Amino acid sequence: IRILGKLDKKEYSQKILDTLLKTNEEETIVRAITALGLLDYKKSSSKISDFSTNQSYRIRKAVAFTLGKLNVVAEYPILQKLDMDENLEVRLEAIKAIKETKSSEFKDILTRNACEYKSSCDIRSYACWALAGTSSWDKKVGDALQKLIMQRVIPCEGGPPVYDAIFSRTSAFWALCVLGEKYPEAKTLRVKIYEQISQKPLKEDVEGESWEMLLYYFRQGICFVEGKTIEKRELPKAYPDLGFPMNPIKKTD
Repeated sequence: IRILGKLDKKEYSQKILDTLLKTNEEETIVRAITALGLLDYKKSSSKISDFSTNQSYRIRKAVAFTLGKLNVVAEYPILQKLDMDENLEVRLEAIKAIKETKSSEFKDILTRNACEYKSSCDIRSYACWALAGTSSWDKKVGDALQKLIMQRVIPCEGGPPVYDAIFSRTSAFWALCVLGEKYPEAKTLRVKIYEQISQKPLKEDVEGESWEMLLYYFRQGICFVEGKTIEKRELPKAYPDLGFPMNPIKKTD
């Protein structure tokens, strides 16, 4: 089944769907759902959505993947539900699937995810890329991306505040770069934020020794959208910044 999907053997789509509806084996279900997505068999979308409540997170993850590939508007509510799944892998796959739809209908959900500090930083990063991929923009989106970029220290449920991951903040800036190609307001905000951080870095970024690294990634984003060549240069040594803000990890030899 997996090979048929990868080889784009569309003539076997209905047979794969028939197999899906007859089997109880988890692995077969996962492979069949995934294959139907690769084969773009839209006729199967409602049947696949029926598996969105399955106890197996692997099956729910496969459902998210395939609904993104099929991009059937009637199944968007299922993607919204999977975006709130208890399993992180399922949620991330749902956000990736939302990006696949290229629909701005998910704008509010993605904006919420970009500001969600109680979950994994991967959620925030994926949400930023999905906002860019779906060309979603309004003032709320801009405010969310700006907050994510400018907030170095974030709350941690059940513990002291922690440093946010550089890649989640970089994802927000790159989203602004991409959105700025279509929306002048996004480009203006990107320029404003870059000037602010480059000229007056956050105290927490300097303490956590992440400022130069952050600017390096930001410059990559700017060069990418402006079609400029990125010149190689040696970066300073990077040290882990997983310590708590009040007790940052000290540089040691």
